[in-house]
Amino acid sequence: MLGMVAHIVHDLPIALYKVGVEAEYRESRLRDHQTANEILGRSIDDVQSEISSHYSFILGFLDRLFGNKDEILTDQGIRIARDLAWKRAVGLSEAPTQAVRDSLLDQIGQTALTDVKLLTPKPPTLLAKLIPLLRHWDKIIARQIRRIKSFFS
Repeated sequence: MLGMVAHIVHDLPIALYKVGVEAEYRESRLRDHQTANEILGRSIDDVQSEISSHYSFILGFLDRLFGNKDEILTDQGIRIARDLAWKRAVGLSEAPTQAVRDSLLDQIGQTALTDVKLLTPKPPTLLAKLIPLLRHWDKIIARQIRRIKSFFS
């Protein structure tokens, strides 16, 4: 999760800017960007299934519990974050001076840092303290399910 946040919030706007989102390329690059959003959105359920079948029984349980609501929420979150990354890349491209561009880059870095801090609260919350225990039990359950599946295979 932290890697995705860092990529979308920090790396993506810079990469888009470096690839070039100037006015002459913008429409074509925006179409590519939106196509990537569509592909990511369609792959959410498959990615969840792969992760839950190999690594996380709890994720699979939650996925079944929430039906398609978690995919919709994840898709919207990714789209919103990627849309902001696009707008920041355009802002970098249209910055009138290097000083303004440097300021925008600092803002991008600070936003990424803030987002990561939100995902890793200090001091740890009750949930954060429970996560290692949940991970431990999740690994045990996933290992048992794999053994049962292999027994019947």
